[in-house]
Amino acid sequence: MWRRRALNPAPGTTTLTVVVTNRKFDSHALQQFGRQVHTSMARAIQPFHTIDDGDVLFAVTTGEVDEGLGSTYLGMLASELAWDAVLNSVPMP
Repeated sequence: MWRRRALNPAPGTTTLTVVVTNRKFDSHALQQFGRQVHTSMARAIQPFHTIDDGDVLFAVTTGEVDEGLGSTYLGMLASELAWDAVLNSVPMP
């Protein structure tokens, strides 16, 4: 059963995610931050990032805060929030 489901994923399983922070990030660091958060979502969503879906995450910063939490720690927190959002989302019928 699992094998068949994995080979034929249900259509319409695209996830659209936006993560917004006020910490200043340069372009590369913001991209890495977004990658860290988006990758964590694969813990709960299967299949994820298939050739047929449009899973995407937009990472945005307002750039208001110079210092604060380290980028890795902030990524861990945002990943946990994304995980919680997935677990609390409305299940597909």
